[in-house]
Amino acid sequence: MKLRILQDKRSWVLGKLPEGCEFCARGSKLVLFVTGKCVFPRECSWLCPISNERRGRDVIYANERPVTRNEDVVEEAKLIDAEGSGVTGGEPLLVLSRTISFIQTLKENFGEKHHVHLYTSGKNVTDEALSMLIDAGLDELRIHLPTFNILKMALEYPIKVGVEVPVIPGAEDALKKLAEELDQLEVDFLNLNELEFSESNAEELIKRGINLRTDSFAAEGSEETASRLLYWAKDSLSLNIHYCSASFKDGVQLRNRFLRRALRVAQQYEMVTEDGLLVKGVIHGVPLSELEKLATFLMKEFRIKPEMMRINVEKGRIETSVKIACRIAKKLKERGFEVGILEEYPTYPPRLEVEYTPL
Repeated sequence: MKLRILQDKRSWVLGKLPEGCEFCARGSKLVLFVTGKCVFPRECSWLCPISNERRGRDVIYANERPVTRNEDVVEEAKLIDAEGSGVTGGEPLLVLSRTISFIQTLKENFGEKHHVHLYTSGKNVTDEALSMLIDAGLDELRIHLPTFNILKMALEYPIKVGVEVPVIPGAEDALKKLAEELDQLEVDFLNLNELEFSESNAEELIKRGINLRTDSFAAEGSEETASRLLYWAKDSLSLNIHYCSASFKDGVQLRNRFLRRALRVAQQYEMVTEDGLLVKGVIHGVPLSELEKLATFLMKEFRIKPEMMRINVEKGRIETSVKIACRIAKKLKERGFEVGILEEYPTYPPRLEVEYTPL
């Protein structure tokens, strides 16, 4: 089999890339986090990178957007022009009815072509659950803790079945054994993720002698282990294998998703960077009671079109274009106001501010 190394060596593919990964790479996959509740099997709890804000909590997010109703999911999917969705957690099968409802909603709103894959530990996979998920429209199942019985059961159904695991540094022999078993079972694919450090798993990883790379939040030796496995597999197996690095997730997948969303949510006065950030001018230091009065004055005094200036009450500021902010900065600063240029992510509010530069 031919090994392809893509995106500046950040994604490696042996054979065929799983369909869900294609949408993810384009930034057109909605990440639907249906619950933080999990069975917390000892085999993987120490590897889990889920944030402390979500881990163990029954919360729902569509990308970074909190979800209280199915319509929130639909709206977020539209804002990134989603071609597919990845249903994840926690353990989605612990809230099976909720998971099924979301899958049905996605298919009803975006059609059968909208690809849906689901991540599960495998602990709660049953014939009944699989039948219900497939009836709802599930296209692909990704199992983190595969067993022979669960895989054999899932492979009898008309969906793609794969295994997705983090690459533990030095665990090459275990990965080879897993890959050989999956190849014999004719599983559709094996996804290997570079092991990542997070606030919730760092302590456990360090306890096990796993070190942080100096240039990222990934584990030292994880990528090297995946590389050795792939070069061995290309001459030994017929299994489709995809390695996804931490830098690929952040530098390609996330960037592309931000860009898709930014182009749809940007106000007329906001610029969209090639990294999908929103850039604008902001005026601070104005009492809330004076925001509207000042904005009206500025639009009249400097002949600013209404669509080029907005009052952001939640943030207590006036927003406008970078060009206009530079033009009016001197006069506003003379009156004691703060003026600057702000870069922020295009996510659901409150948006994370990346950089602020005073004028």
